[in-house]
Amino acid sequence: VNNNNNDNRSNTSKLFYSEYQFQKKWEEHNLVMSAGIVSNSVFVDAELYGDTTYRSQNLAAYLQLDKKFFDKLNISFGARYEQNITRSPEFVEAGIFKDTIPDGRISEGKPVFRIGANYQLGEATYLRGSWGQGYRYPTIAEQFISTFAGGLNIFPNPSLKSETGWSSEIGVKQGFKISNFSGYFD
Repeated sequence: VNNNNNDNRSNTSKLFYSEYQFQKKWEEHNLVMSAGIVSNSVFVDAELYGDTTYRSQNLAAYLQLDKKFFDKLNISFGARYEQNITRSPEFVEAGIFKDTIPDGRISEGKPVFRIGANYQLGEATYLRGSWGQGYRYPTIAEQFISTFAGGLNIFPNPSLKSETGWSSEIGVKQGFKISNFSGYFD
């Protein structure tokens, strides 16, 4: 992306994404394993960040197991480890804001997990439940933007921490057929 303008808000960024995924099925055990690695790199040079190039890299490895029991119950378990590294200048200054970043490197890693189950109660009736964690690290913009907009000063915040959370669900899916029309309630 090359976004040029005349309001001191020009920026140039490059995004590189790659993923390798592997899947193995063991039919005799009703088991499927999915695994992979992900790399996501961003390079940003923008007036909004003090005309400095910033680099953010997210590396992740994941594994998920899906197992079927008694032709009615499916269980899934997954784990993922993410490592995020942001490279910046060692000293960040914007107006009255000043901060030092040791070696110009901010690094954080976290594991996240998920588990789910789906059980066939009847011919077209399914019960499901799941629980999973989430993790979102701050973007370069959230950590380093410095601008003035409509009377509002926006300062960098390199010490901004990641967000974590979890979600869960319990649900019932009921299929139906009326004449030639079929569907489901969920």
